[in-house]
Amino acid sequence: MANCPVCNQEYTEGTVEFCPRCAWYLAPYPSILGEIPSEIQKRDQQTLLWAKKIWEKSYQLHKQNSQLQQQLEAAKKTHQNPQNNSLLEQHLQNISSNIQSLPEMLNVLQQINEHLGYQSNNFNRLFQSQQLAYQENLSSNETKSENEISEPEDLSNPNEHSHDHNIIYDAEVYDLVENYNQRADFPDKIEVSETEHSKSQRWGGSQEPAVFEPNYKGRGDYWIINNQYLVPKPKQKINEHSYKTISILFECFNYEQNATDNMTLIKPAKVSSINGEEKWQLEEMGTLEF
Repeated sequence: MANCPVCNQEYTEGTVEFCPRCAWYLAPYPSILGEIPSEIQKRDQQTLLWAKKIWEKSYQLHKQNSQLQQQLEAAKKTHQNPQNNSLLEQHLQNISSNIQSLPEMLNVLQQINEHLGYQSNNFNRLFQSQQLAYQENLSSNETKSENEISEPEDLSNPNEHSHDHNIIYDAEVYDLVENYNQRADFPDKIEVSETEHSKSQRWGGSQEPAVFEPNYKGRGDYWIINNQYLVPKPKQKINEHSYKTISILFECFNYEQNATDNMTLIKPAKVSSINGEEKWQLEEMGTLEF
């Protein structure tokens, strides 16, 4: 058994991802990631301290609210001085007004929690798929004779390789990435948006993959290409608000907290169509660089 670091709720390790009491993400980073950098550990510790303060404030306010409610009911039953009842009611109103600000703070905490959990799970899957592709590529190269090995790659122009994040491309993905970054010309693209149901589930703490549907009003944030790849709609402004969503669908490098439309596609996200519906479900995160 273990205890939630935020609310101290007891739980069985390995059986739950989220605390049943406060919804804190309890699963550790995948062991495949190795040692977590100190910067990330420091950030996680600061987030945890902030979450504990929010939870403690919520707990104390609800506790005071409950106690005053009991005192007020007792006073009414024993017909005490009406002036005392008025004071109790005023205290309750003050506490209630403080409690009203908590949902917004807890919602921010939940979004951070959701993002950390979703990123951790998808990073693990992405790493495993790339390792498999690397092994397959390595095995294929080993079958070539020494005379068939191609010349070493020319690294004289570093700008041509500035976006190399150890992504292994097949021909279709390579052409898609080149087209997107140079022309963004896809005649058969489908403009889509995340469904409202998918958004509400994600905001509620669900770890279900995002789901997209066509947006025929030209207001979609993404394109579906070849019915299996998802890319951001080009030239859109990515600000602090929209980054919270796009960073759940794409690994983002070098993003700064200023609105920008200067992004480079490194790897498209993968989606699969949902049978019987004109919708697509996220299967694998993509990669962007700003």
